[in-house]
Amino acid sequence: MNHHSELLNVRRIAVVAFAIFMALAFTASVAANSADAKKKHKKAKVSLAVKTKNQASLLKGKKLKVKVRSSAKTKVRLKVVSGGRSNRFKVKKVKFSHRGKKTVKVSLSKKGKSALAKCGSQTVKVVGKYKKGKKKAKASKKKRLAKQSSRCVDPLPPIGPGTKSTCDPLDPTVCMQPWPSDFYTKAADTKTGRQLDIPVDAMPKNASGKSITLPDTNRADGFSPGNLVVAKVPEVETPAAFNNSGIVSLDDVASYEDANAPVMVLDADSGVRQPIYAELDANPTTKSTVELTVGQPPVEITGGHPNDDPRIPRTST
Repeated sequence: MNHHSELLNVRRIAVVAFAIFMALAFTASVAANSADAKKKHKKAKVSLAVKTKNQASLLKGKKLKVKVRSSAKTKVRLKVVSGGRSNRFKVKKVKFSHRGKKTVKVSLSKKGKSALAKCGSQTVKVVGKYKKGKKKAKASKKKRLAKQSSRCVDPLPPIGPGTKSTCDPLDPTVCMQPWPSDFYTKAADTKTGRQLDIPVDAMPKNASGKSITLPDTNRADGFSPGNLVVAKVPEVETPAAFNNSGIVSLDDVASYEDANAPVMVLDADSGVRQPIYAELDANPTTKSTVELTVGQPPVEITGGHPNDDPRIPRTST
C-alpha cells in the first residue's frame, strides 16, 4: 500500500514538473515572438544626401548621385525636382530589406539634359517617399550645383568713354531703339549706381524741329523694371510675318527655352536666358474701314481693320 502511494506521488510530481516546464516554454515562445514582431515592425526613417558636386559632373554622367539611408526595412520612391519641374529626372525606386545605406543614380530625362545644360548654377531637390510603419512619410534634400563656366557666353563688353553716340548702335533703323537700353545711362552716385543719360538730340522732335527736353527724366536712377522692351525688326511688320517668324508669343510662352528661338533676352552677367513673350505693335493705317455710298449708310469693308488683313503694313513693331 505504501509502495503504491509513493508511486502516485512520484507521478503527481512528474506531471506538475512537466506542466511547469511547458508553461515556461510557452512564455519564452510568446516573449520571443513578441520581440520578433516588434523587431519586424520597426518604423523606418529615411535620410537623403546629394553627392553630385556640380553641373559638369551631372551632365557628364547624365545622372544625379544620391545617397539614401534607412533605419529599417522599407521601399523609397525618389523624385528629383529642378526649376519647379519634376519631369527633368526619371523616377528611381530603392528597396531596403533591413537597415542600411545605398548610393543610387537618378537619370536625367531628355528635357532635363536640355534644361540643366544651360548656363548658371542649377538647384536640385530630391524627394523620397516611403512608409513609416503604416503611415506615409517623406524625406527631402536640396542642393545647388556649381555652374560649368564653359557653358556661359561672355557678356557684351561695355562701350568705353568717348564712344557714345546720339543713337544706340544696336538698332540703326530707329534711333532710340531697342528701348530701354543701358546705353542711355551713366555711372552715378545713386542707389542703383546708374543714372539716365539720354541725349537731347536723340529725343523726338515737334513740327518746328525742337526736341523734347529731359531735365526731369535724366534725374532717374535707371529705367523702370516694368518697362516693355521695344525694338524695330525689319520685315516683321504684319501679323502674317510675325506668325511666320516663330517669335515667342503669349500663346506659347514656354517656347522661350527653345534652342532656336529667334528672340532671346539674356542676363548680361551670367548669360542665362529670361522668360519672355512678344507682340506686334498694331497701329492704325490709312486704309478705309468702310465703304461710303451717296444716300446710303456706311458699310464695313472686310479686311478694313489693321488686324484683319495680314498684308497691311504697320508703322512699327
